[in-house]
Amino acid sequence: MNLELFKAHNPDLILFLKTQKGFPQFIAEKFNLNEINSLELPKGNRKGATRMYHYETENSAPFIFIPHPSGYNPSLEEIEVMRQYLDKVNLI
Repeated sequence: MNLELFKAHNPDLILFLKTQKGFPQFIAEKFNLNEINSLELPKGNRKGATRMYHYETENSAPFIFIPHPSGYNPSLEEIEVMRQYLDKVNLI
């Protein structure tokens, strides 16, 4: 991942499909991202909980971390919660 590339292209949103629990924190520390919010997603058809994370760079480029769909089948409720959050913070 190259922050210079993101700065050059100024994307509206940087979306990460995470697979490991500590991945958002690892990336945040590595690239000095500021945590904006994190929210627990509804359990849906899973036994355990998972989270969605929102970070930003110093120039406010949003980084969103959501569960990776392989091996994880989000329920309609989970999809709706993610969509509503992105809409609420004007990212979609």
